[in-house]
Amino acid sequence: MGYLFLSSGKGVEIIPLLIVCLVSFYLLSRKKNKYERNLKERETEMVGIYDTAYQALLAEARKKQNDYQKHMLAIYYMGLTADSKEELVNRQVSYADNLETVGKFDSILTDCENPTLAGYLYYKCTAVENADIVIDYVICVGKARCMLSVYQIIEMLTIFMDYAVESLSDRQAEYKRLMLKLEEDEEKIVFEVGNPEEQMSEEKLDKFFKEKCASQGEKQDTGLSHAKQMIEENKLQLTISNNRRDGLNWRIFRVVIDKNKNAAGR
Repeated sequence: MGYLFLSSGKGVEIIPLLIVCLVSFYLLSRKKNKYERNLKERETEMVGIYDTAYQALLAEARKKQNDYQKHMLAIYYMGLTADSKEELVNRQVSYADNLETVGKFDSILTDCENPTLAGYLYYKCTAVENADIVIDYVICVGKARCMLSVYQIIEMLTIFMDYAVESLSDRQAEYKRLMLKLEEDEEKIVFEVGNPEEQMSEEKLDKFFKEKCASQGEKQDTGLSHAKQMIEENKLQLTISNNRRDGLNWRIFRVVIDKNKNAAGR
């Protein structure tokens, strides 16, 4: 076995070099540990960020999937409310085309839990806007279970909205506005339809409505008189009022459906 002997002079020269190596190794180790610690902290932080982003994207994906299903249901249920195959095709094509737009009325599909009603409201609001009428809406509806069928609700909404659209057909752009509100709580379903009109007293408004109902003639089954008939038969609450907003007088038709009552004939 051989041994390596260093002279005392060379040993003294090597000791500082060893110390420098040890110190350098220690500093490098600390730097590496700090780097790894910082890397781990950064990794933990990024995992949290990405996890949060993933959860948000997952929630959005689920929402989009739910909205997609509602769109499909809405298109399907149009077949139950269209009067003819041609009307159904036109409505479904129009509905599908509008899905490619910005989606101004997308919130209707999440704020209304009844797919039939949601599909109708989406279609109707889009049709109103396509007639160059600005529509403001507030929708907050559950399953819309009450004394009336969803089709009766749709029928009344159609009558009042069509009446408003017809009233606005020859107006200046600043007056071509329509307001729709449909809300539901545990006791009632309330809908309001309104548009800018001249102000009238309550007495004149009541007289005006009765005269309009009486003047529909052969069209009374699809006009205000039919809405009046449904309201009276089912003992619903109807009020017609003036409401001042945005510097204009609005004529508001308000119908209240009591969810605790039974419909006529049931």
